[in-house]
Amino acid sequence: MLFRSVSVPYKRGDIYDRNGSILATSSMVYNLVIEPKNILQNEKREKATRKALEKYFNVSEDEMDKYLKDSQSLYKVIRKKLTYDEVKEYQNYIKTSEGSMVTGVFMEESYTRTYPNNEIACHLLGFVVSGNEGIGGIEGSYNSYLNGQNGRNYAYLGEDNNLQKKQEKAKDGYSLVTTIDTEAQRIVQEKCTEFMEEMGAKNMSVLVMNPK
Repeated sequence: MLFRSVSVPYKRGDIYDRNGSILATSSMVYNLVIEPKNILQNEKREKATRKALEKYFNVSEDEMDKYLKDSQSLYKVIRKKLTYDEVKEYQNYIKTSEGSMVTGVFMEESYTRTYPNNEIACHLLGFVVSGNEGIGGIEGSYNSYLNGQNGRNYAYLGEDNNLQKKQEKAKDGYSLVTTIDTEAQRIVQEKCTEFMEEMGAKNMSVLVMNPK
């Protein structure tokens, strides 16, 4: 019998400048998910789970009571887009003998798109909206190359009620190396901003090339 089926997200490909500096990348984040039905099956485990969630994710007793009212639920997201630094202490804790009492809690992985250089070449790069859909610029033009294919984790309850697991690995997207030079782009954008403020220009275009 199928117990749980969880999507494993792919990592969208990175975009690099000509020197190997990252212009766009995807960073993993975590959604904290609970299973009220499983938490409520054992009083001691419920107490341990409440204690851990309060300590590591600031989930109060009143907040937990609200989530557990849906007593038949096996999927309830209670925190979104947590960073690795925000979940690592909890992940280490549940590996201990005390932490093994925590039940009905898991981390759902996903990715968020980030641009380390902020506004540098932003019009060239474009951006990504929900569902890994690239809009404008390189993100839009090469969307099908940058995107990959999700995998999936399955958990089954066998005839003897033993939990069995199966994984279909995700296929990450391809990365791109562009002809953009981040430092040249930075200098040009700074000079353009200065000139536009001084002269009142509404728009500017700049071509940087090797005349030889």
